[in-house]
Amino acid sequence: MSELRLIVTTDNNNKGHAIIDWTQEEVMKAKSKESKRQKAAEQAWWEEQVQLEAKRVEREWIEAERAERERVEVK
Repeated sequence: MSELRLIVTTDNNNKGHAIIDWTQEEVMKAKSKESKRQKAAEQAWWEEQVQLEAKRVEREWIEAERAERERVEVK
């Protein structure tokens, strides 16, 4: 359902009325807001993935160093 609102505009006689359908504008604002929210969520997801990958690489590096030390100690 369309949302019509009366707004008052003035001309040279300080008289005038216009009925404006704000629905389309509000829908566009809502879509824009949702798009920004989705982009922020996606950015946060990517940042989390980078952090998880960095932690994984660090764990693998530590494990490789430990394995190398054990290999050297066995000789």
